[in-house]
Amino acid sequence: MLLKNNTIKNTSTLILLIAFNLIFCQKKNNKISITSISKQGSSRATAYIDSNKIIETKDKIFVTYLIHNTNKEYIALKEYDKNTKKWSTEIVLDSVSDNHGGGSIVIDSKGYLHIAYGPHVGPFNYRKSKYPNNCKIWEEKILIGSNMTYPSLAINKNDDLYLLGRNTVSRGAWSLMLFSKNVNELKWTKGKILLKSNFEKLPSFGKLKDNPKNLTVKNGYTRWNKSIIIGDDDIIHISFKNYEFHPRNKKYKFTDNRNGGSYFVGYMYSKDNGKSWLNNGKKLSLPSYSADIELVSGNSNPEFSMANYGISNIAFNNGKPYFVYSKELNRSSKLFLTFKKKGKWFHKEIKLDKNSTDYLYSPSAISFFKKKLYIVATAMPKDLYLKNELWGKKQQHTSLKILKLDSSYDLLETYSTKDLNIKSPSWLPNISRYDNNGPKLLFTQGLSNSKNTEVYFMKIKK
Repeated sequence: MLLKNNTIKNTSTLILLIAFNLIFCQKKNNKISITSISKQGSSRATAYIDSNKIIETKDKIFVTYLIHNTNKEYIALKEYDKNTKKWSTEIVLDSVSDNHGGGSIVIDSKGYLHIAYGPHVGPFNYRKSKYPNNCKIWEEKILIGSNMTYPSLAINKNDDLYLLGRNTVSRGAWSLMLFSKNVNELKWTKGKILLKSNFEKLPSFGKLKDNPKNLTVKNGYTRWNKSIIIGDDDIIHISFKNYEFHPRNKKYKFTDNRNGGSYFVGYMYSKDNGKSWLNNGKKLSLPSYSADIELVSGNSNPEFSMANYGISNIAFNNGKPYFVYSKELNRSSKLFLTFKKKGKWFHKEIKLDKNSTDYLYSPSAISFFKKKLYIVATAMPKDLYLKNELWGKKQQHTSLKILKLDSSYDLLETYSTKDLNIKSPSWLPNISRYDNNGPKLLFTQGLSNSKNTEVYFMKIKK
């Protein structure tokens, strides 16, 4: 009988503990507020870090992402009404060339939305919303440039627009190209090349001493992962990495199985609306090359770089540009916050708890809100980490780590998409950049070769 009573007491206690935990977890999850936006996401639904994909106003939130349907990719949008607390139905804006066709959005001082999207080596598509604070009806598209990929759209306080993208050249050096449009003009500029890959610097076949098959690089392919932001003082800031292919007989510590890699992260800025560009106050000759620009970390000579570099978007705090970058080694990865301090770049490693089972790397995303820094980094379990699986078709074990740091950039709080019962792989983070309402996050859940990923939106805990 005593055993029976003890069993009853223990059972009651267990029920109370379970109930308490359920209530606690429910409150905790309510603070986070995560929503499935679409179950038809593209394999690159929320890619890439180059493009801002979230806009928030007093009454609404707008998001853009890619969906896949019947072997085609489409750019889609949704808007959230804060008054009704409801999401709109999915708005399919246009078809795009493939899973690289995602959009970049900004909002002007009158509430009109602007979006650039569409190509994978083609002209950018640009459109403006027909009405303020509404993403359902758009004006006709305007084509910008040619052989472009990865739009990065920015707007200044005067509503002038800037569009940064990668330009592809067949058997030539690929470049970083900037277009702009004055608020009082209808046409965009023809575009200016800011930065070129090092393809042109490689020896020509006529000067090769080695077998050309060992040295040949098919083209000047590069992947910048660039980000652009404009301050209230109208200074334009650009951050980037420089993934490119290397001669086949050159095997560096940072190169991947395609013998490509990024051996630095860099920065450049303009004080005259993009007409000229500076490195530590000195005017750059355009187009510039890796040896010319301001190096933040790494080395302009690949022989002296030990790690592959990843990068986040660029963000402002106290009038200064900040971003996060990762150093990715064969068996480990480290994440760093960087910003300028007295004319020099200050670097701080972002460390998880010593018992953490994950390494952090980029793509990552950052945003500031009320003196707090929010970082969303890609994470991979240490026991599964392999450098060649950090990106693309081979990644399948990733989750996202959400980090909150104080004004001294010390870690206050950490949690993961796995803590929210979101399955791996979860990746391609995109954080809100142009609002004062607290950080929001858009990300993709699903395999990188999947045609049906899930797109999630969440309010990050403040």
